[in-house]
Amino acid sequence: MITLEKDGQVLRLEDFSLRPLRDHDRPRSGSISHKSQHIPGVSGDWYFGSEIGPKVYSLQANVLEADFEKFNGLMDNLMSFLLDAEGNPALIKVQFDDTNKRFAYLRLNSPIIPDVKSILEKVPLEFVAYDPHEYAESNAYDPAKPLKYDTGNPYGSKSYPNTQSFKWIYSRHYSGLENYSSLNADIKITIKGTVKDGSVTHIGSGVSMAVPDITNGTVVIDTEMFNLQLNGRDTIIDGDFFKLGPGSNGFLFEAETANATVSFEWYHKFS
Repeated sequence: MITLEKDGQVLRLEDFSLRPLRDHDRPRSGSISHKSQHIPGVSGDWYFGSEIGPKVYSLQANVLEADFEKFNGLMDNLMSFLLDAEGNPALIKVQFDDTNKRFAYLRLNSPIIPDVKSILEKVPLEFVAYDPHEYAESNAYDPAKPLKYDTGNPYGSKSYPNTQSFKWIYSRHYSGLENYSSLNADIKITIKGTVKDGSVTHIGSGVSMAVPDITNGTVVIDTEMFNLQLNGRDTIIDGDFFKLGPGSNGFLFEAETANATVSFEWYHKFS
């Protein structure tokens, strides 16, 4: 089962009278290329790093609609969904139901040419992910409810759902997030309200960044774009950017005075 999302519209292949088959290719990584240089007189090569290229997904689907004219109409609807207003492959959020809540951002990669020679028409679908990673929502693996320690459950960040937001009113406030992936993840932290002489520190790495003073204003720390915004405008950074490491991540928010709401936006990131 496959879910497709574009511009807030969520559809399944079944909405186009298609039933996906188990015969599909879902690579666990994009194409891998290595950078190396041979040095004369030295055994082997010098290694200068690797790069992960795009990832190609391909699948087959059976046609459920027996009426040929209706089938053609459904194929037109599918193409309208997969293309943007300029007729180019649109960016589609695709979730495969058997991938443990993961999704990827894909574009149509090849023409859709139904195979009408078989008894049940087959429709081949091929997508490409130029971002070769898969993702899951920040709350995808949260426990259904906080765990009870007195029943033998270990204490730790996995005991609670991941924090989505909190009220920052103390001079020192600790907050924690659990990254259930083995990869580092980017994060966007939005602070709305009033803060004076503030800072945020990623405790595991010790990396810290000053929070610009705001009075009923907004500060956005975007670690993916390496960007700090003050009331909608880029501003000078005092400190450094951090990422969420695998496992538990603690944050310390400090300020002389604070009366603000802090929210976290991020995804678990997978290969």
